[in-house]
Amino acid sequence: MKVTPIRSFRSSVGTVQLDATDMAILSILQDNGRITNSRLALDVDLSESACFNRVRRLEQAKVIEGYRAVISQRALGSFITVLADVTLESHKHHEHSRFERIVMEIPEIVECTATSGQFDYRLKVVAVDMDDYMRLMDDLSERHDRIGQFFSNVVMKTVKHRPNFIRGADDNGEAEL
Repeated sequence: MKVTPIRSFRSSVGTVQLDATDMAILSILQDNGRITNSRLALDVDLSESACFNRVRRLEQAKVIEGYRAVISQRALGSFITVLADVTLESHKHHEHSRFERIVMEIPEIVECTATSGQFDYRLKVVAVDMDDYMRLMDDLSERHDRIGQFFSNVVMKTVKHRPNFIRGADDNGEAEL
């Protein structure tokens, strides 16, 4: 398949080139991962087989990493979300790797980002209540004894949550992020 690239990047499987149609497919799928191939093909003006092949190529290139259900935290009951900024005492690579391995083992830590600036990491923690959160942080501190400090910010309200970042293509066929 010949693709007129508007975006090119390296992935674990080589160089991937995306055109306006690929970006449109990604834009639609990030908002509706359950769309049928026939509807997706109609929306991006492709035959069903061409659309299917493009989606498969995007999956194989790891541009599409998977499909998930978005679960309403509110519908499941009362939880708190805390953003915790963490600084490690040591900036040695093995200490950071150890911290990241420990974080991966704690399911209540739903997101962890390494950051620049004042803190080394920002954690997003979902806990039953403040006691549960403190138990989780105590557990983390015991398992990694080189945590220098952490600052907790309880989320009062989520104003905007949009994990999707591709808006498709503009009128000129250029990708918009």
